[in-house]
Amino acid sequence: MISEAIAGLPTDVTVLLIEHDIDLVLGLVERVLCLASGRLVADCPASQVRTHPAVREVYLGEQEESA
Repeated sequence: MISEAIAGLPTDVTVLLIEHDIDLVLGLVERVLCLASGRLVADCPASQVRTHPAVREVYLGEQEESA
């Protein structure tokens, strides 16, 4: 499986992974760059991507609530 091959690479190797299976991605990466319509909407640690406001808005249709 490709995920096993990627996981087996040395940590100093950079991999460009284009994938929509977020569970697969977050199991492999330290940092996520998230694009929507060719625009960068997030560049954050993998641990923060699920709660990133721009990612939630673009992919889940959620908007950040005003305080």
